[in-house]
Amino acid sequence: MTEGRGFQYPIAYCEALATAKRLAKGKGVMGSDANVVEYTCIKVNGEWVAPFNLVTPSQEDVGKQKKIDARNEAIKKAKEAGLSDEDIKNLGIL
Repeated sequence: MTEGRGFQYPIAYCEALATAKRLAKGKGVMGSDANVVEYTCIKVNGEWVAPFNLVTPSQEDVGKQKKIDARNEAIKKAKEAGLSDEDIKNLGIL
């Protein structure tokens, strides 16, 4: 329950309902028990996959991500130019 003000996020994906109820205890709005919802999961390449909601970035996030991407690109170029991690760290980039 989000009181219409936000999203619900999974606390955990559990094999047993008892585990889900235990983990949901007190994790809802104002300390209430969180909702427990049953989903079908599948195994892909040995890993469990379950449905989820992908949160799209805000405009602020987009701006911050551009800075992160530019920094990572600068580090990549520095390494390609032969600088070591220590050299990059000394420049204050890492």
